[in-house]
This record gives sequence, C-alpha cells and structure tokens, in this order.
Amino acid sequence: MNSLQAYNISKNEYFALNVKTSSDGRKIPELVLEKPLDREKQSALQIVLTALDGGILARTGISVIKIVISDINNNAPLFSKELYQVRLPESAPVNTLVIHINDTDADEGVNGHITYYFSRITKAAQQKFTIDSQTGEIRTKGTLDFEITKAYELIVEAQDGGGLFSNAKVVIQIVDSNDNAPEIILTSVSNSIPEDSVPGTLIALIHIQDKDSGENSYVYCQLIDPLPFEIISSSSNYFKLLNTSSLDREEMHEYNITIKASDTGSPPLSTTKTIELVLLDVNDNPPVFDQAIVLYIFKKNNRSGSSVFQVQASDPDLDNNAKITYLVVNTNTDSFPVSSYISINSTMGVLYAQRPSLINLIIL
Repeated sequence: MNSLQAYNISKNEYFALNVKTSSDGRKIPELVLEKPLDREKQSALQIVLTALDGGILARTGISVIKIVISDINNNAPLFSKELYQVRLPESAPVNTLVIHINDTDADEGVNGHITYYFSRITKAAQQKFTIDSQTGEIRTKGTLDFEITKAYELIVEAQDGGGLFSNAKVVIQIVDSNDNAPEIILTSVSNSIPEDSVPGTLIALIHIQDKDSGENSYVYCQLIDPLPFEIISSSSNYFKLLNTSSLDREEMHEYNITIKASDTGSPPLSTTKTIELVLLDVNDNPPVFDQAIVLYIFKKNNRSGSSVFQVQASDPDLDNNAKITYLVVNTNTDSFPVSSYISINSTMGVLYAQRPSLINLIIL
C-alpha cells in the first residue's frame, strides 16, 4: 500500500486525467483533451500532476505540465465597420489621406498578417484612389471634381496569410469647393435700340450658370459702371437689362455695358461680359442756322442770276434725318414781292438775284 496508488490533476477547463493499469500492475496516467482549445482566448496553460502513495501518512509527488497552444488560421480578418463613410473636399491635393482602414486578425504570425486591396472598384475611382497593401491607408492619386463625380464606392478586401478574408464598403462623398466662376449667357440681346426708347425697354435677357452647388452656386448680377441702365432679377438665375432713362444719341452714340456676375462662395468668384449697344438715330433735332438773324443789303443794279449770299444750317441727326432743304418762307412784303428779286438753292442755301433791283434792298 505504500507504493504508488493514484494520480490526479489540478482543476482546468480543457483536460481530464485517464489512468490505465498495465499487465504488470503499473499505473499509467494519460492527459486527455476533452474540449476544443482556443489560442486566441488562452495561448498557454499549466497543469499540476500529483502522484499519491497508499501509506497511512500518504506522500505525494508533483509534476508541472506546461502546455503551449500553437496557432491555426481559424480567424478571418475583421473590419471595425461594414460601411465606412468619408467626406472629402474636391480641392484635396494628390496623396491626401482619405481613410485608414482599421482591421484586425486574432491569429498570429503569417496567419495574422493582413494584406489590403480593392476587390471591386470602378475605372473612374481607380484613377482617383490608391490603397497601401500593408497599412490599409487609402489616399488620393488624382485630382477630384465634384461637378463630374459626386461620390465613389469602393469595396476593400482584407486577406490574411492563411487565405481567409473579409470585405468592407467605403463610400467617399466629394464635397463641393467654389472652383467654378459663374458663366454669363445672353439668351436674348439687342445690340442697337432707338434713342427715343422709353425707360424700361428690354435690352438683354441674361442667364447666369454656376456649376458649383449650395452657396457656391448662388449668383447675383450687377453693372460695373454707373450708366443709365439697370439689372433686375427676373426669375431664378435670370436677369433683365433695362434702360432707366431716355437716351440721346447726339450726346452718346454708343455704350459699352459691362455686366459682372458673382457667386456667394468663399472666396467669391466672378466673371464679366460686355455688351456693345448702339443708339439708332431718330429725327429729334430741327436744323439750326449758324446765325439766327442775318442783315443783308441787296444792292441796286445787281446783275441778274448772281449769287448774292449763302446761308448755313446744320442738323446733329444722321443720314436722311440730317439732310437740309432750304427755301424762302416769307416771299412777299407789303411794298414788293421778294420772290421776284431773289431765289434760293434748296440744297446749298445760296441766294441768287432774280433781276436787277432799282433800289437798295435790305433783307433780313
């Protein structure tokens, strides 16, 4: 009884002790695994094996069994999210960090080494973004344009050294920057109007376009120089150019009207366009003589048909409106008929003697 009689082990979660007896009576202890191991929960454990004899004052001997659990690739990489959403300004320079994908693998060694790549990506996105296979950093590799593409969807795959993998979606929303100046479109324009056009006459219908969005696309329109014109809003992004007062071609025959369109972005962008407006003449000016009153003495015995005087008149209008025809209005006096003594060239304004006079005549 004083020889070896039994074995037992310290309490643990995974192993049990199975003691066999050989044909010669020896007791052979076996450590038996009863529950699957999980290295990621416990990578090593320690079991105390105790041997007991059968004496009245039993004696024991112990042995410490250290068990190290080796890894197998039983864990796929794990993303912290299934969907990553990022907002990125379109002005972001090349090589800007978009997002650092956070992925983990509970395995170790090669089984825990993760490689990243795009498993699904459009051709357009492939030209704009790149991913570091070792760090999972997604960066820009091309310039962005909100007006061309407002969002990109990327599928990122993480794969460990044992071939297990997982996927996550990355949605990149492009945020508009104020990078487009307003565009002025003249949908209707008159390059000439009569000078007697009433105030409020429509000269041009203006449409302002801005490819940006939000506050960057809000536009307003104004004139640069103080002129007898104004711009009023017609409807969304449409404006009217009108005259504010009567015009006078004889004072100003042509106007260069410069329109400035600006947006409300930060910083604001603007553009200009100039309309050349010609004033068309109307017959609004009477002929004016160089001298309002002319005193001429018609001498006695002058030669018949001779040129005795020439009057001059001018008209600031144009073309036919400025053509002057001369004629004698008052052809008679109480004492003698004037037309019997003088005639006038209707084109040149030259006065001619019709016949010799017998006396000196004074003509006003």
